[in-house]
Amino acid sequence: MKITLLNCLLLFCLSACNPNTHNDASEGTKSAAKVTTAEGKFDLLKIKFNEPLEETLRNAGLGLSDGKPTVSTLMGYDVFVSSSSQLLHFDGQSLAGKADSSENQAVLHYTSDGKIISAFEVQLYTTEAVKKISTSLEKKFGKATFTHDSAKHPGVAIDMDGNMMDGPRREIRFQLWKNKDTGISYYLVQHSISGQLRYAEFNAINMKDQDAEKWIRFKAYHIYETSKL
Repeated sequence: MKITLLNCLLLFCLSACNPNTHNDASEGTKSAAKVTTAEGKFDLLKIKFNEPLEETLRNAGLGLSDGKPTVSTLMGYDVFVSSSSQLLHFDGQSLAGKADSSENQAVLHYTSDGKIISAFEVQLYTTEAVKKISTSLEKKFGKATFTHDSAKHPGVAIDMDGNMMDGPRREIRFQLWKNKDTGISYYLVQHSISGQLRYAEFNAINMKDQDAEKWIRFKAYHIYETSKL
């Protein structure tokens, strides 16, 4: 009887010391579901910047080995870069595409130690993908919180006959949307020449992150927001 009682006490103590064994598995499932749509597809819009990189990649059907060769950023983060159509989804729409030899690609910035996603960007070369993003953001968050248009005229050029002519007009459109519920800011910067898109960059930054201000300065977004460009 004493042995039986002792065994019961030991089992009780072990259970008390490990109360979250089942909960941890549940939390992992919840975390995995955060970056997928109701149909189970990976979606960049679902990222809240508390997700483990490898788990997020699994949701997209990818692994670390599927990324392009990269180096750490000046911010001290590691990066995962891919043009996979499985990763290029935003608000249920595909951002995959290619213009000449330039292919749209996603860049996930993550911490070196815990491999937690801290920011993401999408480098875009197709007008269609840019329109999808701006349209989705307007539908979800309304008109851009801030918009700044600027144009640079490089001067004159000479045509094939030696005649002077206006050079190409370089245009930049900077737009910012803020999700007040999550604290995530979305930046869309389009670079065009005479109305034709050259490339665009779409970035999402968690403003609750301790490095948020550093991210903004690293991308030079503060220059646009103070209208000094």
